[in-house]
Amino acid sequence: MDSTELRVIKIVSRELNDSDKTKDNISVTRDSKMRDPEQWDSLNFVRIFTVVCKEFNLDVDDEDAVHFTSVSDITAFIDTLQS
Repeated sequence: MDSTELRVIKIVSRELNDSDKTKDNISVTRDSKMRDPEQWDSLNFVRIFTVVCKEFNLDVDDEDAVHFTSVSDITAFIDTLQS
């Protein structure tokens, strides 16, 4: 697991856990994607997109949001932009 992937997992985990009203510990892995865990819904999708862009200092178009539907897709998208 590379540092980008670890950062993405931490961001997604933090955003999902912060928004979860049940306060269950939501587990996020490299295989996590929208709706798995179920808390990764459309509202959290927007939160994750916004926070990842901010924390990685990315200037991306809204059309690029399609790359933000799984941990692995987000990581690959960031790696492409930073190479």
